[in-house]
Amino acid sequence: MQLLYGREAVVGRARAALEQAARGAGRILLFTGEPGIGKSRLAEQVASDAQSQGWAVAWGRCWEAGGAPAYWPWRQVFRTLEMEADPFADAGADLAPTAAELRFAVFERAVRRLQECARRQPLLLVLDDLHAADAPSLLLLLLLARELSRAPVCVVGAYREAELRLAPEIAGLLAKVAREAEVSALSRLSPVDVAAWLQAADAGSSPARAESLYRLTEGHPLLIVETPRRFCP
Repeated sequence: MQLLYGREAVVGRARAALEQAARGAGRILLFTGEPGIGKSRLAEQVASDAQSQGWAVAWGRCWEAGGAPAYWPWRQVFRTLEMEADPFADAGADLAPTAAELRFAVFERAVRRLQECARRQPLLLVLDDLHAADAPSLLLLLLLARELSRAPVCVVGAYREAELRLAPEIAGLLAKVAREAEVSALSRLSPVDVAAWLQAADAGSSPARAESLYRLTEGHPLLIVETPRRFCP
């Protein structure tokens, strides 16, 4: 399991966002950073907090290998929520101006159904790997972000910012979403955070071992977890 040490402030802000959303002031949170930095682990923590408070939670994960249909993360969300009808059934991936009205009708229908669902039970949506999202999915997220104040909905999104250099259209759309969101750019862990994690994992660990682990991993959470014991005795 990746680390939440050093993420206390981010977790605190996420819990505050859940509280605000539960009162009807919906929020969107974005976690960004390099691979293995702990974005998905943080999203899992927010989902766990929400579920413990009686929220409905639905995940949508973008497909990085290509070939997924338009709205793929949203289709997963609606499937999890067991919506009676798929709002994307008649939607295509065409983004030409002639398709704008049809596309907006799809967006409006999807947002309305999410709002109706949230009125019955607070709703947390987790959208992972947004750097691999299709443009229609991000346009729908942008519309939802601007309608969040109307229902108890919280959205958590995660993406790798470095990947966006190769996808300027997706980068531009995510930048627009980010203006409606609270963005947390995750950095590597400090020597103090690494020492705290190591002490919790092994109470007999020495300061020298913590220093060795930090030096080997440079504070990268995934590497900290996966570094074999023999490399930092």
